[in-house]
Amino acid sequence: MQTYLKNGYIVSMDQQDTVFDGGGVLVEDDRITAVGKVDPRLVKPDAEVIDLQGKYVLPGFVNTHVHTSQQISRGVGDDVDFICWLHDRMWPFESSMTEEDSYVSTLMTSLELIRSGVTSFAEPGGQFVSGMARGTAESGLRGKLAKSVMDCGDGLPEIWQRTMEQELEQQVVDLEKFHNTADGRVQVWFGLRTIFNNTDELCVRTKELADKYGVGIHMHVAEAKEEKEYTYARWGEGTVKHLERLGVLDKNLLAVHTVWLTDEELELFKNSLNFEYDYEYLTEEIVAQIKNICQRNGVEEPNIFTEFGSFTVGESGAVLYSIVNQKQQNDRENWYMIDSSFITTLPDTWGINQRYIMLAVNNWDKEYQRVLLGGLTCDSEDFYNSECHTSAIFLPK
Repeated sequence: MQTYLKNGYIVSMDQQDTVFDGGGVLVEDDRITAVGKVDPRLVKPDAEVIDLQGKYVLPGFVNTHVHTSQQISRGVGDDVDFICWLHDRMWPFESSMTEEDSYVSTLMTSLELIRSGVTSFAEPGGQFVSGMARGTAESGLRGKLAKSVMDCGDGLPEIWQRTMEQELEQQVVDLEKFHNTADGRVQVWFGLRTIFNNTDELCVRTKELADKYGVGIHMHVAEAKEEKEYTYARWGEGTVKHLERLGVLDKNLLAVHTVWLTDEELELFKNSLNFEYDYEYLTEEIVAQIKNICQRNGVEEPNIFTEFGSFTVGESGAVLYSIVNQKQQNDRENWYMIDSSFITTLPDTWGINQRYIMLAVNNWDKEYQRVLLGGLTCDSEDFYNSECHTSAIFLPK
């Protein structure tokens, strides 16, 4: 069975971020077989044809943190602080749910996700993975499901007062029964509810099991001010630092919320990603793109220097500027004015004080001097210099 979506605005999200105005999508059975300018010869006579009339088509969204068990509890915890919401509202409600409640709530969650364009989600922990798995399988969505796991802490309902071994054993049972079911759409991860309610031993054992089964861990991390106060009073450090010391902070940990972080903890997240890239391929792609741009604009190819550090992302690019003017601000500030704006072309320079590699593409044989770079706009934030950025900029005179 074929379905042909035609005359749409197709946001492909391919490596070149190609957009097709008036494009189409051809689906055959459960596979997308063509995107963009679809060859009419591929469309069978009996295909279902839907005229999108210019509507957008783009890949499904991914919701990385949604509580399927809390869909039917909306309004229960309004207008109270975090601890009251958790201990006095949500825990009594969730601990009273049955497996059937979990199933129904998951179906309701799925309806809302589908309506919002979400096709894949991660569930941080309900009590019945069986109910969530049934609802997810019927919805057609992809879900990574986890049990809400707690082996310590104040205020736990009696039905939730379990040992570490009981919690781990139940998760292994759920994983071995439901993981990769529904044609692989339903997957099971390990869960850690919060640092309030998880012993260090549970955290470590969970990490070991997640690595053994090749799955992830879903955990609420640095979610509230009360959590920060708790971890500093107990260990003299934040949740992220503590997880790092336990060996849990790794690329298979989905740490959600992460609001109350220090600069050091942000760096720990960066260092825990352990990305591995095909550097040869990336270099060849970068060089090819630069050569193509130079060829199209009739510009001589520059000598190209680049580097790959710990935090290099999978896509790289460059912005070319020309120096249109030079001015002396005072005895110390020598400004080069570019033919563009940093605010529009490199917005992270003023948004988050991001640093970039600045290289001259000509006049390399001239003497270099320390300079400040300014954009063409009158905005006071349209600059790039060593006040905001640690490294000074040196360019040819």
